[in-house]
Amino acid sequence: MQKLPLLASLTVIAAALAAPAAQAADNGFYLGAGVTKSKVDGLEDQLDFDDESFKLIAGFRPFDSFGVEVNYIDLGKDSATIGPFTVE
Repeated sequence: MQKLPLLASLTVIAAALAAPAAQAADNGFYLGAGVTKSKVDGLEDQLDFDDESFKLIAGFRPFDSFGVEVNYIDLGKDSATIGPFTVE
């Protein structure tokens, strides 16, 4: 049983030594995007959410220690009825 933690530790150390050194991003403009799928199932019989969302990112980094970023996030739209209430 002691072999597994030792093997896991050696694997982590080997991966850390083999990885290249981290470097900061270059200065200037950058763009990014992301897409996710959310699913909530079974909180109540009436409450099942299943939707996609996306995110757009734009930024400018003029100096190493300063940057400005703008994010737009669309979480999608879904709704459910719980008793007399509607959750959106």
